[in-house]
Amino acid sequence: MPALVTRLKESLGNQWLLLLILALIGVITNFGTAVLRLDRLVPKPKLVDFASYYVAAWAYRLDSLPYPFEPDLIASLTTNEGLYLDVPTYHSTPTWAALNYPFTKLRFPIAAKLWLILLLVMLIYSAYILLRISNPSFASKRRSRQITAVAILSPCVISFGPCMLSLTLGQNSIVLLPAVLLIGRTLASDKLFSAGGALGYMFASAAKVFPLMWIVPLLILRRRKFVVLSLALVAVAFGATTVHRYSMSKVYWTRFLPARTEKLTQNVYIDDQGLRSFIARLSQSREYSIPALDPEKRVRVIWKPAWELSSTQVSIISGLIVLFLLGLFFALVFRKPGADPEPLLYLFAMLVLVCFPHMERYNHVLLMPAMAWLWKRGINYRTITVVAYSLVGLSRLNHLWAMLLKWPLGPVVTGGSLYALFLLCGAMLYTMWRAPSDVPAVT
Repeated sequence: MPALVTRLKESLGNQWLLLLILALIGVITNFGTAVLRLDRLVPKPKLVDFASYYVAAWAYRLDSLPYPFEPDLIASLTTNEGLYLDVPTYHSTPTWAALNYPFTKLRFPIAAKLWLILLLVMLIYSAYILLRISNPSFASKRRSRQITAVAILSPCVISFGPCMLSLTLGQNSIVLLPAVLLIGRTLASDKLFSAGGALGYMFASAAKVFPLMWIVPLLILRRRKFVVLSLALVAVAFGATTVHRYSMSKVYWTRFLPARTEKLTQNVYIDDQGLRSFIARLSQSREYSIPALDPEKRVRVIWKPAWELSSTQVSIISGLIVLFLLGLFFALVFRKPGADPEPLLYLFAMLVLVCFPHMERYNHVLLMPAMAWLWKRGINYRTITVVAYSLVGLSRLNHLWAMLLKWPLGPVVTGGSLYALFLLCGAMLYTMWRAPSDVPAVT
């Protein structure tokens, strides 16, 4: 135990006790809520979002439309393929449905378990890459020490709020994490080509669409060959899907996606970590229906602010903040042409999360690369990382805050993950703006 305390002091500096308390808060909220959700994973995975991918893959196979699903298809899969969950609306692209085609060769219970294993493998692999980012000497350590470090960090990654939420839903947001890490590592190694990074870009774009914007920093950094390879893969995947299932693609791009975008702009949810939705919760009278401590029951929450902003005013305010942040990013890129390209990608990936009017908590898995990169910058940046980790954990308790707190504290505390994102973005902008000559030495 004394040796452990000594190592903590060396790693966290003079404020080790404060950081330990903050980290403990993060561990309790992240690990604690993860333990409470283990029944969603075992013995029978209740991966409702994966159920929508599975049914969409069958719709793709049978040339049926998944926007929305046909009731006869769900009934058939329930009877013949062991589908045992209520299937939510399918939101991903037709290309993602095509990529899930192999799962149609398996009955749903087996496919769900296999998908859960694949998600865990992706998270463990991400833990390995995060260690390489946070500790430059990690790659030179003995294999046994590397395995030990990955084994220690993996539970922290898996239980991290957005990751655990993604696991319990079977969400494809976990795909975004290794994808952005593979692209970032490509930039760090200055490779002209990277099949892994390009494939990651294609899979991420098929899953969520918004990762298509990750190409912007690659264009600015003039990684032309990597850009061409990545866009070529996306064009082939999306183009092949469009040709093969034209009606499905047409409905998605011309009807479903515009309608969903309009709906999410109008509706506001307590768990939404989008900037516009957060401002709307603070400034507009709304009624929310959320799960109680007993998930089978619902609780009504009403927040009435002391002032009211119109939807147009909310959009203008959030839009101006987004433009300001993007302006800072582009000012950094063009005034610091020698800036490290890897963190630029991680920073831009987080800024993309702010650009959209609606952003689910599980997409905040993209905060982890920034946390790893800041960790290696020194003691002060480790403080920021620990605070961000704790804020994300507090966001896991949004429904509890909503039931306990009224306006303004209620909506204020529901933005934990958004606060963490802004904190990490600010720290990255600050340290890269000061680079390379006056950044504190890594300790």
